[in-house]
Amino acid sequence: MGLQDYAYIFIRHWRSLLLGLLAGLLVGVGASIWLGYLPRYAATATIAVGGDVATVDQNTSYINLADEFASTYADLATRAPVLDAVIAELGLDTSPASLKNAISTSIVQDTHLIEITVSHSDPRLAADIANGIARQLATLPTLRVRNFVVPVEAAAVPTQLDPTWLLLTLIVGALGVLLVGGVIFLREFMRDAVYSGASLEREAGMPVLVEIHTPKQGWRRATPGQPWRTQEVGAWWALAQHCRRQLEANGVSANGVPHTIAVAAPDENDASAVVAANLAAGWAERGERVVLLNTDARSHLNEWFGIEADAEETHQLRLHPTSVPNLHTAVWDDTTSLDEVLHALREHADVVILASPSLLHSPVSVETVRHAHGALLAVTSGTSRLSATIEARDVLDLLDIDCWGAVVARA
Repeated sequence: MGLQDYAYIFIRHWRSLLLGLLAGLLVGVGASIWLGYLPRYAATATIAVGGDVATVDQNTSYINLADEFASTYADLATRAPVLDAVIAELGLDTSPASLKNAISTSIVQDTHLIEITVSHSDPRLAADIANGIARQLATLPTLRVRNFVVPVEAAAVPTQLDPTWLLLTLIVGALGVLLVGGVIFLREFMRDAVYSGASLEREAGMPVLVEIHTPKQGWRRATPGQPWRTQEVGAWWALAQHCRRQLEANGVSANGVPHTIAVAAPDENDASAVVAANLAAGWAERGERVVLLNTDARSHLNEWFGIEADAEETHQLRLHPTSVPNLHTAVWDDTTSLDEVLHALREHADVVILASPSLLHSPVSVETVRHAHGALLAVTSGTSRLSATIEARDVLDLLDIDCWGAVVARA
């Protein structure tokens, strides 16, 4: 698959990916609450290790000693003797082990400064605990140096939540998207689907004549009174001209019947009906008389054009006018010979567009395309399988029907 195919899959399944993100965010918030990260405030107190160097005659050995002891005091900040003293001083109802989980220390790079950070659901208590630890470290028995540990900056009462919960939530949300996305892409990869005209040309070597959007897609609303009409009107005119040139280039002789073009799909979907209806309309708008002959009883063509079957006239071919000049529709069932129908239409049409059912799932489709002078394959991106599309083209080759190319409909 190419980059365009991945982009199409992403756009096609954006709702599922969004749900995965929302689910991940909800799980992240729940985990933050369960782990105690939300609501939680962080307060930081800073101490300096090294003492009052003025009292030691600028002896560099004490400075080196401070470097060595900085990590020791950072570790002492979470030890039981210090925490017991803080608990007793503040009257906390907790144990040193529980309090230790809320404390983190770090040495500021290239300094003797130690930052003591305390996270707690009560912002004032977080600041009191951080300052209490700093005081306890400053009063510990140390070397023969006055004020070896000096509080530098007292912890202020925090007003904003500790961002740890947000980081955890975002990580879990991203994991949710990755999980859902992985399932989607794995499923799409195993489905062997056609995603775009470029992928069909690349994988099957089949020319793609037009890429269109079906009328059902999002903001591309159907034309009032013409629910089958797509927005690519100019593309259909161009496709009709292309088909006419193919007929002329191949020297196709009508032999007493109108020029007949079959539109078939490799699978069961509405793509062939949409393509057939729009191609017929585009051809009729060029000034030729066109009959859209529906051979698929399960398609929506009859509904789209307002054709109601009459029980007494089921076996009689009737032409139904449409809102498009020069375009009529008709319904064919297999009780009447298609040869007879096409000969009967020679006085009413220059071109007949056959809307065929699935080429691989209906014997009627084989009978339909057998009478065509050329054929188009209607492929639905994301639904039609690549292997089925190639097989449908091979069926047309076996029937000695010239397949002019494919029309890819984005559903």
